[in-house]
Parts: sequence; structure tokens; C-alpha cells
Amino acid sequence: LLSKFRRNEDGAVSVETAFILSIMVTLTIAAFEVCYGFFQWNAAQQSARIGARLAATSAPVSNQLSTMTGMEDGERAGQPMPDYLYRCAGASQSCNQGAYNAAVLEEIVYGPDNDGACAATSRARRGMCDLFSQVRPENVELSYQSSGLGRTGFPASPAPLITLTLTDLDFEFAVLKYFTPGKIRKMPPVSVTVVAEDMRSGA
Repeated sequence: LLSKFRRNEDGAVSVETAFILSIMVTLTIAAFEVCYGFFQWNAAQQSARIGARLAATSAPVSNQLSTMTGMEDGERAGQPMPDYLYRCAGASQSCNQGAYNAAVLEEIVYGPDNDGACAATSRARRGMCDLFSQVRPENVELSYQSSGLGRTGFPASPAPLITLTLTDLDFEFAVLKYFTPGKIRKMPPVSVTVVAEDMRSGA
């Protein structure tokens, strides 16, 4: 009986087919997840670009940047702006200098309509989360750094380099989230830097 059992090849094709199919299904799911992850990464980058543009044309999140004259250390009016660096984080709702303006950051995240919703809207009124729905104010960090442009005065005309960084976002995998640790699902920070326009004009 043992010899007969060893020579019996009934069902061999089914076993081989099941083995090959399991490999093909696994590879297909992995390819889908990688493509979907790349799509999310691209959406996060585009969201950061929109946010940086809104930050450059909005009031600063740190109110001290709106009121600075640049002459605090004895500079004369019309001189180049001295070096400065203001950092604001939505997660801590604070800035390293000046008061934190939550309303400005919410407008950057939710768009000029500031409806608190992440949904389809017109191009002129969309915010960061309208492009990438995961984004919330606590995921946004902003820095305003001297660019060498702008002049001191009453008021000053700063034209800072604005860097917007998205942090603490996850890839939303459909299947791999059940099999991968949290570190793999964590999206690397996304940063975009632009030069601000006149922040008081709102143009």
C-alpha cells in the first residue's frame, strides 16, 4: 500500500496550481500596495506644495512675524532684514517665537473656504486636505527663515523662506497593514520650500 501511495500522482496538478496561484496572488497584492503607496506619497507631496503656496500668501502662523520691524537691534529703516527663524508646529500648537495663530493654519489645511471638511472643491478654494485627506493641522510644521530679501521699517517687509513639512502620516495599505509593522507603514516627512510674497496683501 505504501508503494502504491508513493506512485499515485492523482491531484498533483491541483497542488501545483494552488501553489503557483498563491504566489501569483501574493505578488499581485504586493504590486497593488506598492503602487497605491506611491500614489499616496505623490498626493502628500502635492498637498505640501499647495500648503506652502497658501502659507506664502497668507498671514504668518507666528504673529510676531507680522509685527516685526527688523530694527530691534539698532538697524535703520530700509536696511536688509536681519537673520530670523520662526518655527510653528500644529501638533503642539505653538511657535518658538510669537503667538500661534491656529486659524491661519486651519485655513492652510482646509483651504480658503475654511469649512473644516476634506472634500472636492474648486481649484481656487482647495486646501491641503482636499488633495490628501489624511492631512490635519497636527501633521503640519512651518518655518519662516530669513531669505536675504525684504527691508526693515515700520512695518518691515519680510520675504522669508517658508518651509512646510508634513509629518506623522501613514501609508494606508489595504492588506499589508495586517502584516507589516508600524515603522514600515510610516510615511517619510514631506517638505516644500517657497519664498513668501507680501504676506500682508493676501494676494
